[in-house]
Amino acid sequence: MKHAKRRILVAAALAGGLFAGSTAPTQASGHQVYIIMAVETKGESAAAIPDSADGGAMAAEAINKAGGITIKGKKTKIKYERIAISTSDTAKAGAVALQIVDKKPTAVVGFVGTAQTPAVAPIIKNSGIPTIFFNTDTKLAIGTSGSVGAPNIFRMRPTQAALAAEQFNFMYNKFKADTGKNLTKVGMICVNVTFGKAGCDVYTALAAQKGVTVVKREENSFSATDLSAQVTSLCSASLGAEAILSVNYPNPAAAFMNEMVNRGCKLPIVEGASGDIAVMSGAFTPPAGFKLYAAVDCHPAASAKGTPSKKFADAFQKKYKYPAGYSAAEAYDSLFLLKAAIERAQSTKPADILKGMKSQKYKGVCYDKYSPLSSATGVTSNVLVNKSSIVSYTGKVPKIEATVVLPK
Repeated sequence: MKHAKRRILVAAALAGGLFAGSTAPTQASGHQVYIIMAVETKGESAAAIPDSADGGAMAAEAINKAGGITIKGKKTKIKYERIAISTSDTAKAGAVALQIVDKKPTAVVGFVGTAQTPAVAPIIKNSGIPTIFFNTDTKLAIGTSGSVGAPNIFRMRPTQAALAAEQFNFMYNKFKADTGKNLTKVGMICVNVTFGKAGCDVYTALAAQKGVTVVKREENSFSATDLSAQVTSLCSASLGAEAILSVNYPNPAAAFMNEMVNRGCKLPIVEGASGDIAVMSGAFTPPAGFKLYAAVDCHPAASAKGTPSKKFADAFQKKYKYPAGYSAAEAYDSLFLLKAAIERAQSTKPADILKGMKSQKYKGVCYDKYSPLSSATGVTSNVLVNKSSIVSYTGKVPKIEATVVLPK
């Protein structure tokens, strides 16, 4: 009955148009490695960007062009398939996870939306399929309060709390360095979904610790296009905000900052990766004197010439005609991480791949040593060690201001 019920849900998911199709030719019988990516691409929802889908497809193509994955002396090509799930769609997330599990892939990557975790993680956990999540949900980590983590679940990105803390601390220190004064008043803008609320809650807690007053906390939906009311509120001289702390999606982040420019509001603003996506996509170009700082897991386009990250950025730009963001690089790295783990294990069995993940030596384009082992604490976790950079901009040209390895 349980299996039959799952089949019904999968059929409903297919009927609802959730299947996006393969971005590589259908696998012939005998191929051993089947990887599914659960992400959307541009045009599939109001919040969709193409970075993860393109980064994953580029990796699959590169791996297969080189002959595939070597297992016991035999080259095995990847069957790579993408199944669309909107970042903001939580209602369909469980059905998509069941659909994926029913296909019995070797491994899964994706699920960008933090709010999808409660529905998806238990299904993935029970399946035993090695999976790399792309979101920042704290509860994916084993051992945290209310954890839904499991040995077969890895998380590619740092936690939202850690990222927000770095963003707050950077703005606090940067304001003092630029003005010689302590930051005393801030305004906040938060997208009204799980990760936005979590990030702004961290801002609020750290502001209290530092004696900084939050003069106003505004919100917007993930699909908002008119944020004039929020800009009017946060930039009001009567509130006296000295900086703006933001946790938003790329499209509304761009709309908010464009309106700041229209209103002549020059308050410094710190944002997560959405700020960078807004700039690199051309949705927002900071004018002279506009101080935008964005925290990104890595920044291929801002990397030094000759580095693997910059070589990837150049190749991605040539292939897809837009700059590679952190999510493109992490999607690319995820497939190569799985390749390294499978080759380390010389097996496609889930238990062997999980062992391989702990000892793989892949040097990525986004980070040079993804590992479940923290060098600082020696503790093995299912959160892959990564890094985050704070980036500033001169027009559309990014500059890395600071970098921190996370988890610490």
